[in-house]
Amino acid sequence: MSFFDAFFSAFVSDDKSKAFCGLYDDIYVQQQFRWDCGIATTTMVLRWYKNVVDTPLEWESATPLWTIDLFVFLKERGVSAVMSTSVKGIEPGHSDIPWYSEHMDKDRERVMRLFDLAEQKGWAIEDPVPTEALARHLSNEEEIVAIVLINSNNLIPRGGVDQNKYAGHYILLLKYNEDD
Repeated sequence: MSFFDAFFSAFVSDDKSKAFCGLYDDIYVQQQFRWDCGIATTTMVLRWYKNVVDTPLEWESATPLWTIDLFVFLKERGVSAVMSTSVKGIEPGHSDIPWYSEHMDKDRERVMRLFDLAEQKGWAIEDPVPTEALARHLSNEEEIVAIVLINSNNLIPRGGVDQNKYAGHYILLLKYNEDD
């Protein structure tokens, strides 16, 4: 079974035990709203690394949360993290999606400020990681997790996201076992 076949068979399951194999119930955080996947994933990462959430990510409700927001939040809490992205800023096409366009000017300013902060602090921001490399990282014995931004429109078969309302959905990948 390929990495993505294994991932999607677990991810789209209605049965949480299939998705987490019962091994990660202590870190699992259910989204409270349709827009708070970034909050849920950062909380799970803090539980994974620190076994506690000192200060959950607080966010103005129903406004876009960008990957750099998650990265800076985790780095400021001592999580050893690397960010991979194809765009250092805001993807220009997002301005055509109402969810993002409403806050675009304010968000663009904040996002660029956070990229500048990351650069000043020497926090690693790299080019995108190929799928095969991500699978290799997740299959080794080190304690590595990945917050991955996926195209939310790929989730439509399960009816979980309104098409074109959001461009992305954050998920947490914990381990990959090629034998499973």
